[in-house]
Amino acid sequence: MEHYIQVIIMLAPGFIAKEVSKWLGYVQLKHTAIEQVLDYFLYSVFTMAPTLWVLYLWGYNIEYLPVNINSVIVYAIISLFSGCLVGAVWALYVKHMIQRLIDWVTLKRFGYEYVQEKTLIDSNLMDGQDHFIEVIRDGNRIALGRFEGITFKDDENYILKVNSHPVYDEWLEDTRWEEHFQHKCKFIDATHNIEIVEYFFPDGFFSKSFDIKKVPTSMERE
Repeated sequence: MEHYIQVIIMLAPGFIAKEVSKWLGYVQLKHTAIEQVLDYFLYSVFTMAPTLWVLYLWGYNIEYLPVNINSVIVYAIISLFSGCLVGAVWALYVKHMIQRLIDWVTLKRFGYEYVQEKTLIDSNLMDGQDHFIEVIRDGNRIALGRFEGITFKDDENYILKVNSHPVYDEWLEDTRWEEHFQHKCKFIDATHNIEIVEYFFPDGFFSKSFDIKKVPTSMERE
């Protein structure tokens, strides 16, 4: 029983860190049980540094940590804090820096983005920036507007949230404004026959006071 408790104590911070990271947008594909345990262990390793640092600041001798009820409670609280901290830092900062580095290397070396843990949609649209997208299924437009999120239920199914407005269809199809909505890229989900087309858009496009008629065209700027 003691060994099981020790394993739980060792993996708990990693579990907390990974869950916090997932809540903040770090979506991963399904893993086997052993891969999940290894993930928790890896996260736990990174939580050791802030945990030991806080214990040291509180006056504990980190080489000979006491084992009693009060100390266990303190360890649990600090582990919870460390897990949340590591998970948040990974999801909000570290993963983006690593992804940018990987994209730079693969684009330089191979000429394309290599995505393994996440989907292209997640990697490109969930970056904290605004995205104007059109969702097409079986050749028909089913949504057009601001991308606001995506929920993965499993590896095969997901739900997109698009803040659409009837005027977007009018503007996109009107030839007077076509230069303001140039084609940017297209994502193709061959499994579900869904296309997601992303467009460039004018500054302030998603603000309530935006007026397409006030955006100067290239001819007017000349």
